[in-house]
Amino acid sequence: MRLIRKYSTYLKERFGEPVLKVPLDAGFTCPNRDGTRGRGGCSYCDNRAFSPVAGTGTPCLDQLRRGILRAPRRFRRFIAYFQAYSGTYAEPELLSRLHAEVLGVPGVIGIAIATRPDCLSREVIDYLSGLSRKTYLAVELGVQTLVDRTLRTICRGHTAAESAAALAHLERAGIEVTVHCMLGLPGEGPAEAAFTMKTLAGLPVFGVKFHQLMILAETPLHQAYLRGEVAVLTLEDYAALLADSLQTLPEGVVVHRLLADSSPARGLVAPLWSCRKRSSLAYLEDYLRRRGLGYSNSRLQSNPG
Repeated sequence: MRLIRKYSTYLKERFGEPVLKVPLDAGFTCPNRDGTRGRGGCSYCDNRAFSPVAGTGTPCLDQLRRGILRAPRRFRRFIAYFQAYSGTYAEPELLSRLHAEVLGVPGVIGIAIATRPDCLSREVIDYLSGLSRKTYLAVELGVQTLVDRTLRTICRGHTAAESAAALAHLERAGIEVTVHCMLGLPGEGPAEAAFTMKTLAGLPVFGVKFHQLMILAETPLHQAYLRGEVAVLTLEDYAALLADSLQTLPEGVVVHRLLADSSPARGLVAPLWSCRKRSSLAYLEDYLRRRGLGYSNSRLQSNPG
């Protein structure tokens, strides 16, 4: 049986005890929203559906301290996770000030930053390289797919070549990088997913975080879904694509998450198995075992983060 390397296990091995990521919203926007690359964002996107802190408008320190207070008692170490929108879409001086503040909170042992391939200027990468030599740093890069046709369809605002270039730049800077990949995007099937995974297998990728396509209310994709122009994956079809993807990636790549989750209260329209996290994850785990994919004792993470 091929073993899946879990992010939670990697962190525990590295720091000697469980580590919890606490999501934050630094109040940044996105080049695909402010007119630099586009307006309105990606066609599927609404940060409020998957980030519990998106749009709160409260200072990062307050968000972090509240997240730590709510954490289960088994956690004594934390990663400040700049999750909402594009976490590097700012001047290095501002990033430095924000990061210094959160690293000063007791128990915080590092930083994770979700961002896009087009939000990594040379100055920002130089700053991140220096930060990674002082503390634990993980960059999560929103790649989603490496099929340019699909990137245009979902109004992603960047190309596959830009994703590959960003990965190369981050690797040269010595920064740990995890890519976000979305299965079931409009117009994509097993062939397109396989192309993305095979291409990623040849790129400097430390970890992968998987998402299923979700239809969120009041997004452009929601309107296409209502017109019957977009379909979503069944849990069974998602499981098959996920297993194929995991078997394509090199052994040792760290898996952060098997699926995303949301709820109708946060705007989820479909697929509704996305809000049945426990049962959906159990199904995926069983399916993966039957496909010869296993992992050690504790479960793979399924929460956003």
